[in-house]
Amino acid sequence: MSLLFRDDPSDYFENEGWSLFARAHIFPRAKIELRFLSERQTDVRAWTDFSLFERANYRINPAIQEGRLQSLAFACTYDSRDYLDFGLFRMPDVSRESWVCEASFEITDRKTLGSDFDFSRILVLSEWNVPHLPIRL
Repeated sequence: MSLLFRDDPSDYFENEGWSLFARAHIFPRAKIELRFLSERQTDVRAWTDFSLFERANYRINPAIQEGRLQSLAFACTYDSRDYLDFGLFRMPDVSRESWVCEASFEITDRKTLGSDFDFSRILVLSEWNVPHLPIRL
C-alpha cells in the first residue's frame, strides 16, 4: 500500500545492538528464559517520497526518545500445541485445540543497568486455538 498510495500507518524507529539469552525447558511443554538486551535506539528518516499513484506527501514519522536501552527480562511460557515435523522446519498443528500462555517481566534503569531509560514492564499473553472446520491431520 505504501508503494502504491503512500499509505503507511506504522511508526518506525531504528535499533542496533545485541542480546543474550538462556532458555531451559523445565517440563516438556514449559520453558523459562532469561534475556539481556543492549541496543541503541534512534529516529528513522524517510528514504523516499515515491509512490505510483498518490501525489501527496508521506506523513512524518513521529520522533522517539533516542538512547541506549539495556534491559533484563525473565519469561515463562507454557505451550500445549503439538508440532508437525517437516525435516528442515516444524509447524504447530492447528487442527487440534491448544493454548499458549506467556508471562514476562522486563526491567531497565539508569543506575543498575546503565540504560538511558527507566521502566519496568509486565506482559501477559494468552492464545487459544479452537479449530472450527472438521479437518484432522
